Amino acid sequence: MTQSIDLVASNALKHFAGAIYPFAVKIKIPFPERVSLNSCGISKPMAQLIADYEPKAKSNGLFPNQASFFMAYSENMDRNFIMTTATGSGKSLCFLAWVFDQLIRNNNATALLCFPTQALMWSQAGRLADLSEKESLLCRDIKDLAYSGVIKVASGQLPWTIWQGTGPEENPNEAMKEHEKSEEFENARIRVATLDKAHFSLISQHKDFLKNMVCIVLDEAHMYDGVFGANVHYFLKRVFLSMDILGKPRPKVFLASATLSSAESFARTLISADEAQEVMHIGETSKQQVEPVHLKDVPEILKKPDSDGLLKVVMLIDGQAKITGRSGRKRSAKLESFLEDRSSLGPDVNAIYFTQSKFGGKRLADRLARTSNGHNAVVYDADLPPKERRMVEKRMNDQDTHGTLIIGTSALELGVDIENLDVCLMDELPPRQSEMLQRMGRIGRRVNHPGLVIAKLSAKPRDLGILEDPIAAFQFKGSLPTLIPVHLEMIRWRHMLIAHHEWKNDLNREHAQEFARSMKYHFGEFRSREDLTELFNDRYGSLVNTEDAFWIYDGFRATASKGKIPLKEGKKEVARIDSIYIYRDAHPEAVYLNHYQKTYQVIDYNGKWKKAEWEHVDSEYLLEKWMHTVSSIEVKEIPDRIATRGSWDDSFSFYQAMIDLPDQADRPAKGNLEYGIWDYIRKWAGYTQIDLTSNRSTKVTLNEVTERFKLAMEAGDKFPFLFPFTYRTLGWEWDFGKIDIDDYDEDTTRELEHLTGDLLRYFLAEAVESRAEDLVTKLDLANHRLMVLDNNPGGNGMSEALLFEGRMKMAFSKCRNILSKFKGEIGRKRFDQYVADLCRTDLSIPQKGYRMSSISSKCIGSGRVLAYLRNDLAKATRSLLIIGPWLDDYFAQEIIRVAPANIEARVLVRGEKNVEPRAWIGTQQAIFTFRNHWKAFQARQLDLIHAKVICVDGQIAYLGSANWYRFSLEKAKELVLRLHLNEMENLEDELENLWEGGTDLNVLIKTSQSQTNIPRDGPISVEPTKMRPKISQEIHDPLDALALKTLKENPTAWVKGKKPQKKTTNWRPAPSNDRKRL
Repeated sequence: MTQSIDLVASNALKHFAGAIYPFAVKIKIPFPERVSLNSCGISKPMAQLIADYEPKAKSNGLFPNQASFFMAYSENMDRNFIMTTATGSGKSLCFLAWVFDQLIRNNNATALLCFPTQALMWSQAGRLADLSEKESLLCRDIKDLAYSGVIKVASGQLPWTIWQGTGPEENPNEAMKEHEKSEEFENARIRVATLDKAHFSLISQHKDFLKNMVCIVLDEAHMYDGVFGANVHYFLKRVFLSMDILGKPRPKVFLASATLSSAESFARTLISADEAQEVMHIGETSKQQVEPVHLKDVPEILKKPDSDGLLKVVMLIDGQAKITGRSGRKRSAKLESFLEDRSSLGPDVNAIYFTQSKFGGKRLADRLARTSNGHNAVVYDADLPPKERRMVEKRMNDQDTHGTLIIGTSALELGVDIENLDVCLMDELPPRQSEMLQRMGRIGRRVNHPGLVIAKLSAKPRDLGILEDPIAAFQFKGSLPTLIPVHLEMIRWRHMLIAHHEWKNDLNREHAQEFARSMKYHFGEFRSREDLTELFNDRYGSLVNTEDAFWIYDGFRATASKGKIPLKEGKKEVARIDSIYIYRDAHPEAVYLNHYQKTYQVIDYNGKWKKAEWEHVDSEYLLEKWMHTVSSIEVKEIPDRIATRGSWDDSFSFYQAMIDLPDQADRPAKGNLEYGIWDYIRKWAGYTQIDLTSNRSTKVTLNEVTERFKLAMEAGDKFPFLFPFTYRTLGWEWDFGKIDIDDYDEDTTRELEHLTGDLLRYFLAEAVESRAEDLVTKLDLANHRLMVLDNNPGGNGMSEALLFEGRMKMAFSKCRNILSKFKGEIGRKRFDQYVADLCRTDLSIPQKGYRMSSISSKCIGSGRVLAYLRNDLAKATRSLLIIGPWLDDYFAQEIIRVAPANIEARVLVRGEKNVEPRAWIGTQQAIFTFRNHWKAFQARQLDLIHAKVICVDGQIAYLGSANWYRFSLEKAKELVLRLHLNEMENLEDELENLWEGGTDLNVLIKTSQSQTNIPRDGPISVEPTKMRPKISQEIHDPLDALALKTLKENPTAWVKGKKPQKKTTNWRPAPSNDRKRL
């Protein structure tokens, strides 16, 4: 296999020639000296378990971090553990051996293994299946996918089972419903589940399993932060409360994670460990080695990898550069072009291509399928139906699988443990370093099996930071402190209500007393179910429907989604989309592109009507709202090669003030603050139809669809109809008073609102010990308002918590103090990097800049082009490209008046032989003016060039009929389009092809050797040709001196010479009192 990977590297060097950075990054995790099993003090049964799970451990020994765990466990078996080591370092072996040993020692004991995703849950089930007796494996809906099995250990047996939800009535999981009724499920001592399933069902429905539970495993523990972490924290408190009532000791907890800062402190908070309960932290013992290597050495490094560690090599592609395609034309250096020839990866290599967009991944697979020699691809994302996801995972973990390309999203960063991968391609880096390293961690996981990463770098600040310090970029420095907002009162009250619900039918008088005592111990207070219900109704009754018995379980993941909705053609499931994205993926008239490049049109929505009721405190009327809940979506396959993407409008409106905000709440010293309940509304607003063959897109408005809907209703035909999505949440809005923003244009103001709101969201979330994703912030500078809301239905209490204990003041003070450090040009660059890392986005704008993504196309008529152009040029930060047959110095002077001198500028014009003499004079003078203004300036000539284009910062383009000289720009009847480059397919590539086709153009300037920069208004001497005026540094005639003075004052003036070689009437008067004499 290594031979195949080194050939892939060689192919990449050839394919990306001219666009690949001259160094690569070698990342090696050396194997530390192994520790023999015999020296770890473990029992023979456990040693046998380890040998069964990892046969090489018996002969080679354990990694030091594994040995440290087993030694610590042997010394004290009552400890809780948190293990924070890198991918592939053997954490799973440790926690499985820990669980097995606990169960061997107690024949009645049970254990719960919890994972944040179903994909990880099934991955761990696969490991257990490999350890099980083959005849014990029970498979159901998928061949060779085990739901349960039995592992033989010592003289006993350990039965295990998968435990997942059975689904709603409308979309039941029939296989799991059947499995829950089986003896195999009932007798299992190990349950492998998601935390969501345990939260909903463990205590209320499975107390027989719970009462014998001695240990809990929480994998990928770094995910349990923010509101989700607070919910996990209180779920564990419910477990501990239940064990108190049952008269059982609290189960021990094993947390496994990537590197965490303050790991022990985090673990203690999450599992509520007091001083009497020991938490042992097992950290990383092997230090990762990162070093740059010469690009030419990469194939040899991969061909002969070091055998004393895990190895991967990263090759970096310049996303701004061009490569030569198979047709010989220049094209952008996109990684997908590497996949258009299946020989690039060869027949043996398994590769994964990460994309930031599920839709983009499916389109890539579609393009490759239509390419004659393109690589066959398997699309894997969260919308793939569960059964098919399990089949893909099983296929990729099969050691006999070769030559497969997976196109995946973030679902593959964390959710799947696939070892049989060799190459990782990233055409766009994810926003955070930890996410990038998670993706790279999919490869290079086995000794003598190195991995190759090919990553394209953009012009974003964080990408460019990789070039400045590649060693730091690829070293895992540890995450930011992981915060859990356990102080959120609303979440605590919910879980207290859940505890009442879970025990309402099982409490006798004795248990009731223990319940009250235990609730006070674990939750800080005891409140009766009636008191808590009344409290919620009084305080948050308009937020939630307390008549629904299960409302208290909602919001565990702090998301607005109500789960997945299946797209079905008859009984066949095509996909499962997130309910919140139905307006984008399955709107009325939608055409859905599935994972196998088939297109399906939405026909109808299935579901039921439900009535939601709210009683307004100020009204005697009961408010009722009938809402249609979608349970499934009917689709039919169509032959058309089109797909659609829906758009929507989001809005928040104030619904009800909270009249009982306590006196101790912090109110702003200036302005007014409205605190209470808000309505969130998402309305569908039309869609864009995309031709998958030509890539052309057409916008379809809501009005057009509405007209077709009316006609269908009049004709009695079926037509899919989508209701708005609404929920209520908690929050506040602060009117902070008018501020001066008159110096900023509309685009700049929007950018400032977006950027400042994103920054504030981070600091506000940190002040309540949570994640930025758990809050919604919206800054409106024009109306001087700041809105802060909880980011999930029913609220989570974060916005409310900000109004207490000085948290708002602390957030603003920290934001101000940190941002004040970014001063000067160096500080500005650091600020760009800071925003990129903090807000998971890249925002690099001048102080009075504009947001590139916000510009809209405009058609500009006569005389107005320069006004728009000046505005855009004043905000340019990187580059300018001017293409046209000829220029004049009037145009050049207009450009340099506003364009920054520190950008790169390029000009492409016709050569002298293809231009009228007078036009060539103007072109020469313009080029001289440009060269005098910009240090980074290039000029080229291209015969017969007729295009008239200006491109600012590689993002805004002007193209049309106008030429770049005064008469055309001011007098002629012209039309010019101003648009974003992304709006027109291949425009950027075509412009670069024109530039590459040109040859260097030299306008010779005579200067002394000591003179490196000619002042703009200094004396010049242009090489004389047949029609070029000669303006010499040697001035003898007074008229010559006056002519030179005039040109200095107005370089656009035409000065009549003593012996004009061509008569003309098109004189422009010079601005001088001596005009008559001239």
